[in-house]
Amino acid sequence: MPPLKDKTYSLTVYLLKPGLKEIEYLRTPHAAKKHAVVFSESRKGELFILPSQDSQPKWLSLFSSAVSDLPTIITKHASALLIISIGDATFAVSFGYGRKLLSPGSWEEDFGLKVTLNSLDKDRIRSVDRTSFDAIGQHGRIQASREADINEFGLDLEQDMIRAVTGRPMDQSLGRQLTGKDALHVTLPLTIQNLPELLDRYLKQYKKETYKTHFPWIDQIKAVKDPAVVQDLNQKLAKRLNDKDFTRLWLSIPEIVDWMVVEGFKYKALETAPVHEDVHISDFLAEVKPRSETYTVEFLKRIEIYAVAADGNIMEDWPVYRCIYCEIDHNNETFLLNNGKWYRIGGKFLSRINDFYDAIPKTELSLPQYKDKSEGVYNERVSQELPATLSLMDGKFIVCDPPYGKVEFCDLYCKDKKIIHVKRYTGASAALSHLFAQATVSGTLFRKDGEFRKKATALLPDGFGTIAAVPGPNEYENVLAVISTSKKQFVL
Repeated sequence: MPPLKDKTYSLTVYLLKPGLKEIEYLRTPHAAKKHAVVFSESRKGELFILPSQDSQPKWLSLFSSAVSDLPTIITKHASALLIISIGDATFAVSFGYGRKLLSPGSWEEDFGLKVTLNSLDKDRIRSVDRTSFDAIGQHGRIQASREADINEFGLDLEQDMIRAVTGRPMDQSLGRQLTGKDALHVTLPLTIQNLPELLDRYLKQYKKETYKTHFPWIDQIKAVKDPAVVQDLNQKLAKRLNDKDFTRLWLSIPEIVDWMVVEGFKYKALETAPVHEDVHISDFLAEVKPRSETYTVEFLKRIEIYAVAADGNIMEDWPVYRCIYCEIDHNNETFLLNNGKWYRIGGKFLSRINDFYDAIPKTELSLPQYKDKSEGVYNERVSQELPATLSLMDGKFIVCDPPYGKVEFCDLYCKDKKIIHVKRYTGASAALSHLFAQATVSGTLFRKDGEFRKKATALLPDGFGTIAAVPGPNEYENVLAVISTSKKQFVL
């Protein structure tokens, strides 16, 4: 009879920072029940388990008035965290919602990323998460339809910082597939007795520098390491917040989130705390105030922002400090804070960004001042005031083939062939992100898809002509119009 195969498990592994005590790395040390784990006579660990939380799905209440025999449905959220020491290193292995038991900042950043990069077959990468250093702090995931070399993912090596990589390791005993960022995510056959040896192997992979051979550009964007410089920058950041000077400063979620399941964000964990559609620095300052009435970096690292699911449960949380994007000029250099780290921006990179922005042509189109309740009301008013010049296109969708679905051609269409996208800017990064995404999708379809152009023509009123079957390269002008109640000049 052949031997039984080990059961397959999914692990999420964190490497804790050295020297931390239990009360320092556990967020709520007294809330979880501790259990001793025996791997062998000489090696033991600790398993912390939070009592499972029962909750009713939020969607169930939708049917309360329409279904007479509506059943009671309860979902459970389990949380467990295994702590095990390997030599001088301490690991935390998360199960279910176990990461919530860890105190923010208690783990080594990029542990999982380095383990993965040092273990990968460089030609068998499946996806890459990257963060771009630009005005809206874009987070993107590039997934290949097949396993591929890193060079096939179209990364901008001057601007993109790799946040996570998924791929197949050369040694399959490390896992069938590895995904690494701060934590290492891995699925493989396993027994509890084999876990310490596996963690020891991950630690050895973490300490290697093999990645510098195949991915030498990973370290080219350097974080500021000098504690004195970091302290100076943090002091300037705190002063900006206390002075309410939001120049080149905003909140932005530091990771990719699933907008299909995230309903919004909270600045407090209380059930009664308001849920916001997006994160906004002024909203945060209005809701969360330190006892001293003075914001400090220590306070920002301690207070968190919460992503909330439709059922009201907290899905993810991040220290506010990690959610701040800030640019500061210091000692004739430019530094930026992104995802909780300060980076020095090279002069070449900064000049390239500024030159690119300065080269964007400014439209000669003049639109009425914004004085309305919303961008939708503004678009409607402007089209009514200038009916011979502007056609209202806001809310008129064109059905396109997957993956696009329903697409707005634009918000306003000008008779002289200006395609106008309008977005009200309130300081939240998502506003600009949505504006750029709308213009990009519409512009791509307008250029490539004749059927899209026909459908757009059908939406135009009489007297606005026909969109060209094959537009010339300079025949149409895309206009990105940012409206705001602020009296300051808008600068991207």
